[in-house]
Amino acid sequence: MCRAATYQGDAPIAFRLPPLNSLRAFEAAARLENIARAAEELNVSPGAVSRHIAILEDYLACPLLLREHRGVRPTEIGAAFLREIGEGFRRIDAAVCNLELDRRKSGPLRVRLFSTMMSDWLVPRLDDFRAMHPGVKLRLSGTSDSHGTLPDDIDIAAMREPEEWEDLHCVRLFYGVFTPVCAPSLLEAEPKLRHPGDLRHHTLFFSKPHIEIWNIWCALAGIGAVDTGVGMIFESSSHACQAARAGGGVSMAQLSFVLDDVKAGRLVAPFDLAVRSKRPYCLVSKQSRKNEPQLAAFRDWMSAEARRTEDEVRQVFATRFSAGFPEVEQA
Repeated sequence: MCRAATYQGDAPIAFRLPPLNSLRAFEAAARLENIARAAEELNVSPGAVSRHIAILEDYLACPLLLREHRGVRPTEIGAAFLREIGEGFRRIDAAVCNLELDRRKSGPLRVRLFSTMMSDWLVPRLDDFRAMHPGVKLRLSGTSDSHGTLPDDIDIAAMREPEEWEDLHCVRLFYGVFTPVCAPSLLEAEPKLRHPGDLRHHTLFFSKPHIEIWNIWCALAGIGAVDTGVGMIFESSSHACQAARAGGGVSMAQLSFVLDDVKAGRLVAPFDLAVRSKRPYCLVSKQSRKNEPQLAAFRDWMSAEARRTEDEVRQVFATRFSAGFPEVEQA
């Protein structure tokens, strides 16, 4: 059966095409010469691939694949058909890539950061970026997932240093350095807050991502695990630190994110123990896109700001943490 477009002059009026899912299933199976591998590539079951191929063979009224013990291979007609539709898929793929490139040039850069990093660290610095790069538009979203992957709808994202580097371009920002913080007024009130053991007399503010860091810090301080049942638990570290700024208790904080609060006197670090994560925060994008102008501009600016922040953390807390920061895996 031969089906083609109907033409009026040089312009096609309508395409009479086989089911596109069947074309995709045949192309993948014929190219890979394996039904199971085609199913894995298309994220469907092997049975679905076989059914789609059968539909296509019925539509075209000819066999396209030979079923063999260890896989499949195209018939003579199937091989010729594969070359033709393979070229068609490549042209469609190129068209999609060109469209996405045009969108990226004119549309906003889609950025995903940790919620606390975005609200407490990035947002106060955004005016500087906008002044340097007025033509770059940003679309920001927050997350608490530190070990996720880079979604297709995100151009660049912050995450902990990824374990799998394939196809990713990764730039280190800073390491997480954690210590309890509180409002200065809490140090002047009763009960006193002079030693780690005094924490048991105060309200502790927990954020879900940092409960384990509290336990690690307390163990190193020699006071045992914390009891989350007598404190308050927040979804976000930013909210926990906001509660601490109000003077009602003590929160665990990442020093880079509360640096501005410490410099302004809104928060203090009452103890001389801080822990540092072994895996840094990183900014991650697709390797193939690392040189795109908007993406590179944001990445380079954010990397420079992160280095500046790390230098400030060392300067501001040099006396308080003169012994350095013990490294811990979980932080």
